[in-house]
This record gives sequence, C-alpha cells and structure tokens, in this order.
Amino acid sequence: MRLRALLLLFLVSSAAQVQAQPAQPAPRLDVTLTPRQATVGDPIEAVLVLHAPAAALAGEPRFPVWGASWGDAEILEKGAPEKMGEVQGTAGWRQRIVLAGFRTGKIELPPITVYVPLKDRTLQARTPAGLGFDVRSVLPANEKDPKPMPPAGLRRLPVGAAFWWTLAGMAALCAFLAWALRRQSLRRRAAAEVGRPAPPPFAELTGTLDGLEAEPSMLRLHTQVSLALRRYLSRTFAVPALESTTSEMQRCLTFKCHLASPLVRRTVELLRGCDLVKFARQEVGETRGRERLAAARQLARDLENTVQRPQPAETQPARLEAAG
Repeated sequence: MRLRALLLLFLVSSAAQVQAQPAQPAPRLDVTLTPRQATVGDPIEAVLVLHAPAAALAGEPRFPVWGASWGDAEILEKGAPEKMGEVQGTAGWRQRIVLAGFRTGKIELPPITVYVPLKDRTLQARTPAGLGFDVRSVLPANEKDPKPMPPAGLRRLPVGAAFWWTLAGMAALCAFLAWALRRQSLRRRAAAEVGRPAPPPFAELTGTLDGLEAEPSMLRLHTQVSLALRRYLSRTFAVPALESTTSEMQRCLTFKCHLASPLVRRTVELLRGCDLVKFARQEVGETRGRERLAAARQLARDLENTVQRPQPAETQPARLEAAG
C-alpha cells in the first residue's frame, strides 16, 4: 500500500515537470519582396529571414542551393546566409536574393525549404504558398502604335583595365625597341671607330685638350687631362701609362725613356695634381683648372719637341759600328 502511494506520487511529479517545460517554437521562414510590382527586367530584392530556437539548434541551417532561377523569375544576385544574432532565445538568419521577371503578369515563386537541424531531429521551414510579384510592360496600356524613342546622346564609356594593360605592354615594347636600336647604333659607331685609323699621338692629345676649354666641371676636366696625357705617353714612349701609378710613371720616364729631369718633374707634378682631384676630391677653382689645362698643353709641346729632336752626331757612329 505504501509502495503504491510512492509510485503514484512520482508519476504526478513527473507530469507536473513535463507540463512546466515551455514548448519550443517552430522555425519560421519569412520572405520580403521589394517592390512587389515592377516593369520587365527591373530588379526585385527578396530577403529571406529564418527564426529558430537557439537552445535547440545542433548546427547552422541549410539554405537552398540556388540555381539560375526561382520559378519563373531569374536570379541576378545570390547572397550568402548571414546570422543576425539572438533575441530572447531565438536565433535569426538572413539571405538576400535579387530577382527579375522578363514576362508580364504574375510571377509565381514556388515554396522553397530551409532545413533546420535540432538536437533531436531536423525540421523544415518553408516559404509561404502563393508568393510572387507582378510584372507590367514598359509600354503604356492604351498605346497601340508605339513610336520608337529618339536615339540617346553619346555617352562617355569608362576605360577598362584591358586598355591600361595593353597600353603598358605597348609602352614596354616601344622602350625595348628603342633600347635595341640605340644599342645597334652604338655597336655600329664603335665598329666604325675601330676601323678608322687613330690620329697621331700629339694631334690626339691637343684635340682632347682643346675640347676641354669650355668644360665647367673641374672633376671631369682633371680626369680627362690625366687620361689624355697618359695615353699620349703610352703611345709615344711605348710604356703602360694607363695602368701605372704616378710614382711608377716617374721611374719609367726617368730610367726607361731617359727624359730630362725637369720634363719628368713637370709631368709628374701635373699627374699628381690631377690625381688629387680625381681620387681625393680636392676642391679646385676654375682658375686653377685653366692653369693646369694650359700647363698640359705646354708640356705636350715640350714632350713632342723632345721626341722629334734629332740624335746628337757623336752617337751615330757608335750605332753604325754596332750595326756593322
């Protein structure tokens, strides 16, 4: 008797707990069309909003995989479902679709299904039946013989990315062709200069010095004077003047070329003065530069006189005896 009373009390308590739990609301799928009436080809925005109980969800709802149309309406844009958040235990999702109708009359949108996975089962939320919008013609209702509209004025078309890519490619091609033509021209000029006989050493030196009369850069003036003088010494006395240091040139001119000491001293002083400007970047005024240019011209004349001076008479018999 006591056991039966306890069992009856347990059943009554369980029923009371079941009745106390609130029922879960069913998922609801709403669709909003904006506008509900349009002309042929005009876009219509369809917004799908799903409401589902957040506590009972086991995952994200599965919206339909849209194709090219929804019923008789063509789909122009398909947005991805977005979660809107939770309000009082209800979660919401939103998806935006852009539609267009290309025939007049009523465009029916058949029901579609969104699957809502719950913890114990999967429910289906469907769009309401009879959903659709009206499409009207762009022509007036009483127009029987419509006249064509006059042609529209010219419109400026936007410049696309393909134009800029083509322009960049053509500019790069033109730059490459210009570089190739210049390189070919330089090669031809170099070949012509190689085939042309070099002027005499003294004429080459004086021509280079004359071309430096109007040179504004003291660095370039001293560099060219040094190179021209060394090239003259190299060609005239058959010494490696371009590869030698100034100290090496002093020994070479003294012991190998047997030049007079004052001439060697003047040559070495001029080369060392040019070295200070070339390598040590010594500041030199324009007046000093012109003086060194004049000194180089006078030194060239003295060296040329030394080269062209005939040998003393007493040395000629010795050479004849050595040859005979």
